[in-house]
Amino acid sequence: MKLPSFYAHDVMRGLLAQGIPVALNKVSDDAGQFNVFDHALGWIHAERIINRLIPLNTVHDKTADNIREQLWQIYRDLKAYKLEPTEIQAEDIKIPI
Repeated sequence: MKLPSFYAHDVMRGLLAQGIPVALNKVSDDAGQFNVFDHALGWIHAERIINRLIPLNTVHDKTADNIREQLWQIYRDLKAYKLEPTEIQAEDIKIPI
């Protein structure tokens, strides 16, 4: 069933009227129906975007590998922080709103 395009806007207005914060974040698999508020992909879905790149030469290939490794390093760092958080790490990962 395809919903009218205004439907998502009506849902958003209703949620905001109920006190849902404007800065609400959510993680999804990038399905269009979840493309409301601040939207983030799960880690594996974020990597899929990198995997879709078609490198034209070895520099591109190495760059994509480097970006992929950075993505997973951030993931590992966040997992380590979750197990043993420190104030310094908290400041490093804080996102200004």
